[in-house]
Formats: sequence, structure tokens, C-alpha cells
Amino acid sequence: MNYRQIGQALADHIIQSSGLPTGTALQGMIADLAAGQPELLLPMRDLVSRPAFKALLTKANSGSGMLQRDALINEVRPLFSDQVLEALSELLNGFLNLPSPTNQHQAATEREVWNRQRPPSDSPQGTASAAAVDTPAAGGSRGHMLTLALVVAGLVAGAGVALRSPALCGYVGLCADSKGAEEGVQILAAASRADQAMRRASTLTNYRTALEQLDGELLKLSKVSLSETQQQRRDELSASAKHAQTVLTAEKVDQHRVEKAAAALQSAQLQKGAGRSTQVAVASEELAAIPLRSFAATDASRLRKKLAELEQAEAAARAPTGTSTPEARSAQYAPPTPQNSAPDPAPYRDQPLF
Repeated sequence: MNYRQIGQALADHIIQSSGLPTGTALQGMIADLAAGQPELLLPMRDLVSRPAFKALLTKANSGSGMLQRDALINEVRPLFSDQVLEALSELLNGFLNLPSPTNQHQAATEREVWNRQRPPSDSPQGTASAAAVDTPAAGGSRGHMLTLALVVAGLVAGAGVALRSPALCGYVGLCADSKGAEEGVQILAAASRADQAMRRASTLTNYRTALEQLDGELLKLSKVSLSETQQQRRDELSASAKHAQTVLTAEKVDQHRVEKAAAALQSAQLQKGAGRSTQVAVASEELAAIPLRSFAATDASRLRKKLAELEQAEAAARAPTGTSTPEARSAQYAPPTPQNSAPDPAPYRDQPLF
């Protein structure tokens, strides 16, 4: 999908969902939709995490919200390159169902931004610079002041050149690269700790909290300059966060199964006959689908014990009335006695011979 199609798909997800999605849900949607654009995954996730974007959720696919879109792009403009900003603009246009801007409109916008940053020609700065270039120095005092200004400017320029040296700028802590690298190391360390905490989580709440921390650190990494090794580590952490979003989706399904099974067991206890059998079957099916590695496995195990008790009661209720176990029938057995028969004769030796 291109950037506009990603925005359109995101709008469709939000419109079809019940209620506005949470920040974690938005992050998961972007992770799934932008899987084919890994180089822009972090900027997109940064965009949807901002309050200005959340204010646009109600305008999804509405054909409006142009001013809010421009304000959001201006908010992230200092953070990303022109190519990234163009991709984010296309995403927002697709999300809001707005037409893509023409080259003329883009040029006018760039000129407007440039004019806001450039001092006007009639401002004190513009007048002073023009006078310094066009008007020659006249008189002793003016010449002295001009010479002093040139000396100061030379000193400032020399200091700027000197601070570009790694030895000097590193000593005073003003190297942009060294500061960015140090900041990247710190953020990567925090992201790694969050990743480890997520892997060791024993509850779903702890898992979700660690994932949110990891997502926050990854957003910070998108704003600093990283070395090639740091970029590889960031990509590994991004893959871990994406997998965790998949786990959360599966856990949500498992939690729903537990709730459905619990409701079915509670209903089975209040019913008899076919109604109870139906509810027991529903609970059995839902619990069988929950894997042992799920965070919901503990609750599922507790419900399985209750299910076993109900199944035993159901089996006893289905047995025919009056039947008994083989052991009971053996204990009650008595051999039959003959009816209307003569008594046994006495032994032969007790009878007379004649």
C-alpha cells in the first residue's frame, strides 16, 4: 500500500470500530498497515501518538479537517525530512479523504514558511545588514566601530570553526554528533530494559505497561541520529514491539474466551436438561481454545475444574432411572429358591431296607 492507502485503511478501521481507539490500539493499527514501509514506521507511529492527530479521529474519511492537518504537519516539521513530511501528508490526506496538494500549493506553502523565517527587508536586522553592505564607512568614529565589528565577527567565526574540531567540541560538550550518539545510547538502553521487562512480565497488565514504555522509547529514537549499529538494535526492538502487538491481540481473544466460558458455566448451573448440556458444550469449546502460554491460562484452569464437576453431574443426570453399578447389583444378589417342590429325601442309610 502507498501512504494514502494506509491512511484510508486506518480511517476504515476507526469507523468500523466501536468507539474511538486507544493510543495502544492506534500504534498496533499503524504497525500492521505500515508493515511494507519499515523506514517510515516510527514517524507514522509518532504522528498518530500526538494529541493533534487524536483530535482528527472524529473527522476520519469526512473530507474535512484541512486546517488541523496543516497544523499537525507544521508540528512535526522540525523533526523529519521533506520526504518523510510528504509521506505523512499523504497519509493524513487519505485518512481525512482530502485531495493531494498540487506542486503549486506546495511551493506556495514553502515560500510562506521561508518568508516567516526570513527577516523582512524593512526590519531593523534587514536595514542594518543592507547598510553594512551598501554604505561605506565615513568618519573616524564610524570607521572605528566598523573595524571593531569586523574583529568581533572574526573572533566569532574562528570560535565556530574551532568548535567543529572533535577535540575541542568534545571537550566542551558541544559536538552535535557526540551529543546525539550519547543520547541514542541512553534511549536504546531504556528501550532494552523495557523489552526485557516485557519478556519477563507475569501478568497481562505488566506486559502492556512494558510495551507502552518500549513504544515511547522507540518514538524518541526516531528523533535522534544513530550509528549503523544503533539502527540495527532499534530495528530489532521495533520488531519485538510489533510482535508484542500481535501477542496483545491474541490475549484479547483469550480473555474474551474466558469471559464467555465463565458466563456459560454460570448459566449451566441454573439450567437443566438440554439447556445445561448446551452451555457445558460452549464452555468446553472456549476453554479448549486457550493455550497454556496465554496470560489467561490460570483463569482457564480454574474454570476447567468447574467444568469437570458439571460434566460429571450432567453424565449422572443422563443415566436411566433405577440402574445401578455392577458392584451394587452383586451385593444385592440372592439365589432363587424353588417353588412347590418336595423336601429332599433322607440319606439312604436312614431308610429301612424292607
